[in-house]
Amino acid sequence: SNYVNILCQRVNEIFMKNEQQTLKAETNGPHLYIVGSPLHLLCAIEAKLTLGDKSTVDLFVLYTLCAKNNKQLDKLLLEYAHLWGHITSIKMRSNHSIISSISYLCSLVFKVKKLTKYELVFLSDPRVEVFQVLLSMLKYKELVITDDGLATINIYKYFCEKNIIFKESNNQSLSKYLIYKALNIKFIEPEKISFFSFLTLEDNKNIYHLYKCDFNHIKNLFQEKATTIESRDSHYFIGQKLVDVNLVTETKYLQLINDYINENINGNTLHYIPHRGESKSILIQLSANEQIKIVNVNVPIELFFLQESIQPSSLASFYSTALITLSLFLKCPQIKVIKLEKKDLLVPEYYSVIQDICNVIFKYLPPTYENK
Repeated sequence: SNYVNILCQRVNEIFMKNEQQTLKAETNGPHLYIVGSPLHLLCAIEAKLTLGDKSTVDLFVLYTLCAKNNKQLDKLLLEYAHLWGHITSIKMRSNHSIISSISYLCSLVFKVKKLTKYELVFLSDPRVEVFQVLLSMLKYKELVITDDGLATINIYKYFCEKNIIFKESNNQSLSKYLIYKALNIKFIEPEKISFFSFLTLEDNKNIYHLYKCDFNHIKNLFQEKATTIESRDSHYFIGQKLVDVNLVTETKYLQLINDYINENINGNTLHYIPHRGESKSILIQLSANEQIKIVNVNVPIELFFLQESIQPSSLASFYSTALITLSLFLKCPQIKVIKLEKKDLLVPEYYSVIQDICNVIFKYLPPTYENK
């Protein structure tokens, strides 16, 4: 009997290891959250509220060159200012000359000196050079990778395969090498790397902990406002930077959206929510269609429907992570993924990657939802 109990306990331990755990800290040491987008900050807020109060909770914000991105960051920072002890920020540089690089890195080093040792450091994207430099100058026990959309899957796979989080740069310039050398910047791999994600990641020997991000804070906000959220016969489309990143032509992008309208909207208005980085030329072309209404948002998409008290009747996009996150909060009867065909792409070699991404989205959407 004792042998059976021990055996059952051991089996449970094995299976439990593959389950994502609730985020927890081993001590009450200080924590640092590093963010660069509204989704990064939402995940940081979720992690902070999951862990509860700590003696020191610092926030490092990287402002990008996208004004809409920074505006949404500022709005969230203002609303949740009470969560953070000290906020440090720096803007991504637009000038990449040697003098500018030296000045920028010196500024970063000066800012980092104000930060202290940490138990946990939360980072959204370890591929960003500024974040890598920042980590190289910090002392911490555990690095926790938070969600960066579907890019999290690539970061996770790369780490599981290579057992490194920083990609080696084979084309680093001599000037950059000398600057790093002069400032004593060394990219040292963290000893403990964990993930805090709303995606279901499988355990791996290289990963210290897998923490589940359930977005309980946002779910609670929706529940608190449930009586005021109105179900409307409204259709929303989440835009993406497919043209700006040269994945499809502007003509093809407009055609695909028009096809979606003709097949699904039945004469109603399609509310189009642009991606923060979408170019104005695309939006001008879209707004020429009388059935399309451009909806500019000043909060992350995950909070937009809550802010406007809207329960849409349909939601669609190409392969936006927002389809996954919004399915956690909204009771939307129809969510569609618009698939791109190989002939649609400017670079056909990307087709297999697009298929993988779509399959990931289908995996997380409830089976009742449709895909095109």
